[in-house]
Amino acid sequence: MPQIFDSIVLFWTASNNVQINTQRTKEMIFGCLSTANHPLLSTSAGSVECVTTFKLLGLNFDVSLSWSVLFTLLLSPPEPANDYTS
Repeated sequence: MPQIFDSIVLFWTASNNVQINTQRTKEMIFGCLSTANHPLLSTSAGSVECVTTFKLLGLNFDVSLSWSVLFTLLLSPPEPANDYTS
């Protein structure tokens, strides 16, 4: 199934003259397919990194769709702020 999706993505990008920036694009598969061993999405520019957690617009996602990443971040001590006034 992931190979079919990959070919659809590559066909759509080629048809619409869009290039995937492999340095900034991440691939995350949710659900039962997340544990399956599947090939990386590869373009002429390189392969897209497959990740298990990702932060988008302040929301933290993980492949299991659990809240553990969010709670871990909320319970960890805050990072010190940079003081650029001096």
